[in-house]
Amino acid sequence: MVWTVTVTKILAALSAIAEAVAGLARFLTNRQLINAGRAAERADQASRDGKKKDAQIRALLDAPRNRDDIVKRLREGGL
Repeated sequence: MVWTVTVTKILAALSAIAEAVAGLARFLTNRQLINAGRAAERADQASRDGKKKDAQIRALLDAPRNRDDIVKRLREGGL
C-alpha cells in the first residue's frame, strides 16, 4: 500500500514536471516567433526607408540645376 502511494506520487510529480517543461517550451517558441516577426518587420521597414531615400536622391540628381537647364529640358520635351 505504501509502495503504491509513493509510486503514484512520483508519477504525478513527473507528470507535473513534464507539463511544466512543455509549457516552458511553448512559451519560448512563441517568444522566438514574436522576436522573428519583429526582426522581419524592422528589416522590411529598413528596406522601405532605403528605397525612399534612393528615390529622393535620384529626384535630386535629376532636378534641373538652373534656369537654362529648365528651358533646355522643356524644349526637349519635358522635365
